[in-house]
Amino acid sequence: MSMHHPGELTAGRPALHSRLQGERGFVTRVNNLLAILKNAGQQQILTGRLSRAQEMDTHMDNQEQVNPLDQALQQWTRDAEPRAGTTPGWFLEYQPQVALPSKVMVGVEALVRWKLPNGDVLGPDQFIPWLEGNGWVACLGDWVLRHACQQWQIWNQNSMWPRMRMSVNVSAYQLRDPNFSARTLTLLEDLAVDPAILELELTEGTAWNNFGQVVAAVNEFRACGVRVVMDDFGQGVSGLNALRMLPLDGIKIDRAFIAGIDTDQKRQLIVASATNLGHQLGLTVTAEGVETAAEWLTLTDLHCDAAQGYYISWPLSAKHFTYHGDATHGEERKSS
Repeated sequence: MSMHHPGELTAGRPALHSRLQGERGFVTRVNNLLAILKNAGQQQILTGRLSRAQEMDTHMDNQEQVNPLDQALQQWTRDAEPRAGTTPGWFLEYQPQVALPSKVMVGVEALVRWKLPNGDVLGPDQFIPWLEGNGWVACLGDWVLRHACQQWQIWNQNSMWPRMRMSVNVSAYQLRDPNFSARTLTLLEDLAVDPAILELELTEGTAWNNFGQVVAAVNEFRACGVRVVMDDFGQGVSGLNALRMLPLDGIKIDRAFIAGIDTDQKRQLIVASATNLGHQLGLTVTAEGVETAAEWLTLTDLHCDAAQGYYISWPLSAKHFTYHGDATHGEERKSS
């Protein structure tokens, strides 16, 4: 065991103390630096998390903006029973169909719209495919039929256009439903609406979707007096085959063949041929999307039976259509 002189210990304390103070200062500075780095790292992590949270919120907001249809249906089913007389914002507008060349109104088409909670109004092309994919299109179809027939009943009770037809679009989903025709005919009976005033419009695509069921439904409707017409005729690739195989009462020539027909000889030839063929098959022929007087006059020369489009009238609410109808009805009375 080594022995130290007491003086060495006493003399060494200041040096040791100074060295320890230096080491402690170094450690303190390192700890402070580590704390700064740690805080900076935590702040960066926190900032990253906040950024990702904000991105997620933005993503969710965008999802809601992209597809508010889910919100509308969820709110509707949460607040009320779907079939208790309420809707998630569906409403109908009506567009006249008039005879050529007299402009006598022979029918109206009920066109469904959807007003979303944010105030946006969508046309059927914007939401029907979505409803089909979510199993709601049959519910919408029944609602449209009921409300269109109820509106016709109101007009009829007021002695307005008693034989005017009410045209309603039907989907493949409805025609595949084995109870659809019976349910529709029961509705007409309950509302005291003559089946002969109802006209169902189906597209070529609808016709070829489970063709056997569609033919059976069409035959059942026509046996009771309901008219069935082919909508958007010429848009698909199998229109002529549909005319051969489907029992129909009329065709509506797609607006793609009507726009600019007054100056387009090919369109004139196509529409003239379709009109002549339809008449030979005993069908009425209606031109869709008529927007100018020149188109109207050309279609008159081509012997189309009726026309529908902005040149005649925009789609109107029942309230405004009633006013529009009074004016038209008055002109009919004056000319008679």
